[in-house]
Amino acid sequence: MSNPGKLVLENYIGGKFVPCSKHIDSYDPATGAVYCRVPDSGAEEELGSPPVRKARSIKTWMSELAVEELDYPAQSPDLNLTEPLG
Repeated sequence: MSNPGKLVLENYIGGKFVPCSKHIDSYDPATGAVYCRVPDSGAEEELGSPPVRKARSIKTWMSELAVEELDYPAQSPDLNLTEPLG
């Protein structure tokens, strides 16, 4: 879908802009008009991003406490705080 004159944003992954396969409209709350299109990205587009770096002190602390690290907590439906919990 093309929007002449409208800003179309892309993903910024690994220090560069990466095209995405889908966009959604972003609305101006004052007027209700569409003012740009933003990426509607999913895990398939984000999994190609570089891994998150952690400080050595955090890695040591997590190891000492035997903390189990989740691979992709941000995409976990169990941690989605925008949905009701009950």
